[in-house]
Amino acid sequence: MKKQYIFTERAHLMCPGMCFGIAGVLNAPCDKSRLAHTLNAVTYAHPFLRAVIGYEQESDRYFYAVGDEGRTQLKVFDHELSGLDDKVLRDCFEQAVSTEPDLYAQGLLRIFAWKMNDKTCALFVFHHLLADGRGALGLVKEFADMYASGKKPDTAEESLIQSADDLPRGAQISGLSRTLVNMYNKKWIKEGKHLSYESYREFANKYVQTHKVTHNVAITDESRLAELLERCKQQGVTLNDYLLADMFEKQRVYKIIIASDLRNKLECYRGGALGNYSSAFTVKLKRRGRGIWQTARTVHNEVRDRIADISALCLVLSFYSVIEPALLDAAAPAALGGFDSKAAASVGKTILGYSGANGCCITNLGRLESTALNEAMFIPPASPAMKLTQGVVTVNGRMYTCTAERKQ
Repeated sequence: MKKQYIFTERAHLMCPGMCFGIAGVLNAPCDKSRLAHTLNAVTYAHPFLRAVIGYEQESDRYFYAVGDEGRTQLKVFDHELSGLDDKVLRDCFEQAVSTEPDLYAQGLLRIFAWKMNDKTCALFVFHHLLADGRGALGLVKEFADMYASGKKPDTAEESLIQSADDLPRGAQISGLSRTLVNMYNKKWIKEGKHLSYESYREFANKYVQTHKVTHNVAITDESRLAELLERCKQQGVTLNDYLLADMFEKQRVYKIIIASDLRNKLECYRGGALGNYSSAFTVKLKRRGRGIWQTARTVHNEVRDRIADISALCLVLSFYSVIEPALLDAAAPAALGGFDSKAAASVGKTILGYSGANGCCITNLGRLESTALNEAMFIPPASPAMKLTQGVVTVNGRMYTCTAERKQ
């Protein structure tokens, strides 16, 4: 496999809160040796599960240092869980992300498992550098298939976005925006500063200790979800439109960030590969409707227009592709008071939204049917720019919504 450098993923390297979870119920009894055997098979299908992060000082580039041995930590508990919404599982996740991992030495995935009647409840804690939400869900599905039925995973070659040329045609940043980025780049170069990964970790560990995040879970059962989907169909909107409208109504905000999968638009993507192949864009509510369904119809039109505009859809990725990488490293720490740089603080506050935890975000990983994976829950990453983030996933007609809320 060709050496894979961190390019657009670099936004996740030096920013606190970049771990997330996929919890799943595997349709087989909990067995430590069977879990280890399954992990071994999945590890050798995916090179990034054998990787730590490496650094080239001469080029100031970070890369996935793939070795021969698996790097995933596996811990199996003796006690039993009542379900994915068990507080023990959320406590385990919050404990796991209470310190910033050392990615020079640790792998990008940790797995925790419990008994759950005659099944296994497993929590997969991903660093965002390993995968985006859809990639993570795909990996969990592969794990479940192997664990429950012995279906071996296919080998997947990791092939990331490595330059602006890998973005979809028409996604390149516009002239005015490019001029603004060039201005920040020049200021950064003039400052002559550099944030090391070690210094970032020192800051991040202090930050996560003083900026806590709580998690709440809501379950929508099969009958209620079927009713909701039918109503969405009648109203001419999608379930995602409804979820956005619900957040607009409850949070009384006028813009929400949502993730959008780009796999079918990226020539570099290889089926089943790990890494990040998603973008994000802002949905703005120009006028609030009379009730949730009118708001959902307004949202539907806004989302449709944004997705149709490849430049708007890929704006954040095109921005990452032209900003000085070391400046992107420093943006969050500088904006959050952990690094002294006016250029980086300006980028972090004015462009990336780190001036305060005021944003709202939702990521819906969609729906899947599985005999090996009974149900699943997506615990979203908690960016310092967000006061509230929702992760949604539906498996076998049962929808879990996990909300991460940053304490003010």
